[in-house]
Amino acid sequence: MRKRYIIIGVAFIVLAGCETGAPKLGPDVAERSANQVAGCQYLGDVTAIPKVFGVLKSVAQEDAERVAKRQVEQAGGNTVVFDPIDDAAEVFQVTGRAYSC
Repeated sequence: MRKRYIIIGVAFIVLAGCETGAPKLGPDVAERSANQVAGCQYLGDVTAIPKVFGVLKSVAQEDAERVAKRQVEQAGGNTVVFDPIDDAAEVFQVTGRAYSC
C-alpha cells in the first residue's frame, strides 16, 4: 500500500513539473474603438458564438471574444473592434471587425 502512495506521489511531482509557466490566456490582439483604427487596414468581419448562455454571460462573452481574436490572428490582423453588446442583453454572438495596424 505504501508503495502505491509513493508511485502516485512521484507521478504527481513529475506531471506538475511539466508546466512551463503561466498559460496563454488568448491571442495577442488589441481591442480598439472604431476611431482608433482609422489608419489601419480592414481585413474582414469576425463572429463567434459562446459555448454557454444564461447566468454565465460574462464567461460566455469572454470566451466568444477569445475565439473572435483567434479569427483576427488567423486573418493576419492584430486589432479588433467589437460591436457593442447591451449589458442587459443575452450574449448569443460576438461580432466585430479585424484590422492590421
